[in-house]
Amino acid sequence: MTMTDLAILYLVVGVACGVAVARRTDGPRRDALLAAAITVVLWPLWAPFVLLQPPQRSPGACRRAERPGGAPRAILPVEQRIDSSLAAALEAARHAGLAQLLPEDSARHIQEVAARVAGRLGELDQQLDGLRVEPDQAAGRLTIQPRGTSDRAMAAAQRRARSLERLQSLRDQDVRALDELAELCELLRAELTLARYGASEDLGEITSELWARLEGLSAIADPTL
Repeated sequence: MTMTDLAILYLVVGVACGVAVARRTDGPRRDALLAAAITVVLWPLWAPFVLLQPPQRSPGACRRAERPGGAPRAILPVEQRIDSSLAAALEAARHAGLAQLLPEDSARHIQEVAARVAGRLGELDQQLDGLRVEPDQAAGRLTIQPRGTSDRAMAAAQRRARSLERLQSLRDQDVRALDELAELCELLRAELTLARYGASEDLGEITSELWARLEGLSAIADPTL
C-alpha cells in the first residue's frame, strides 16, 4: 500500500468518525461542524473515547458521584485539585468550541476513578493507623527479640513486617497516582485554555496520556475489572 493509499484511508476513516461525532454533538450547528472537523484530523487520538462515551445525561457542571452506600468521606486536597481543574477545563472547552473533546460524562468518570482510589487510600491509612507500627520499626523489632523466642514467633514477626511494608508501598503508590492525575488535569485545563486562543500545541498528547493513565488507575481502584 502506497503513502497515497494510506492518506486516502486515513481521510475516509476520519470523515466517517467526524460525521458520527457531529451527530452526537448537541448545541449550535457551528459546534457540531467544528467538532467534526477536528475529529477528521485527529480521530486516532480521541474519536474512540468520544464515540464510546454514553450520551450526556444533562448539561451543567460535572458533579462528583456519591460513594457506594452513601457513606460520607472527607474530600482530599488532591481531589479538590482534580475537581477545580476539570471544572475550568470544561469551561475552557466550551468557550473554545471543543466541548466534544471533554464531555461532561468523561469528567465525571475521571472524578469517580479518583474517588475510588482516594477511598482505597483512606482504607490503607486506617489499616496502618490501626497497626500503629511503622514498617521500619517492625523490622527493627526482629533484631531485639528476647532470648528463647521460638522460630515460629520470629517467622510471624517477619511476615508482619513484610505485610506492613507492602501496605505502605500500596499507600505510596495511590498517593503518587492521584498526584499525577491531578497534574494531568491541570495540564489539560491549561491546554484547553490555550486552544481557546488558538495557541495549543500539546492537547492531543496530553489527552492521550490522561486516558492511558485513567485506565491504569481504574485497574488500581478495582483490580477485578
